[in-house]
Amino acid sequence: MKATQASTGVSPDEHLATQIASMVSAAATGRYPNLAAALTAAEPSRIRDADEVFDSCVYHLIDGALSG
Repeated sequence: MKATQASTGVSPDEHLATQIASMVSAAATGRYPNLAAALTAAEPSRIRDADEVFDSCVYHLIDGALSG
């Protein structure tokens, strides 16, 4: 991180603040309703473990292959 700051002149906190501002700006356009919902949620609706994420991905792949 210090090497990056030395080469760019931007601290990690400044970089993070810029990234957050970009996300908030994008969400405010209305073009990304899921991003806006995620940024305004008090907490995640539910936390999924790796097995649930994998199963969901496989289900969607199979469903897409069978319907298309």
